[in-house]
Amino acid sequence: MNDKTGRKTRSTGNNQVVREAVSSKLKAYYDDIARQDVPQRFLDLLQDLDKAGGKSE
Repeated sequence: MNDKTGRKTRSTGNNQVVREAVSSKLKAYYDDIARQDVPQRFLDLLQDLDKAGGKSE
């Protein structure tokens, strides 16, 4: 990685560690959300949208 002056910085190895840590945390966060049930209110809204879409055809 280069700084603003074009010189190489020493943090290249650290950047990889940070990227892997962030990636791991984001994957865990996504997996946790994906396992959750869809709230009934959201399902009701989707059903209402489906009904409304059918009326306009």
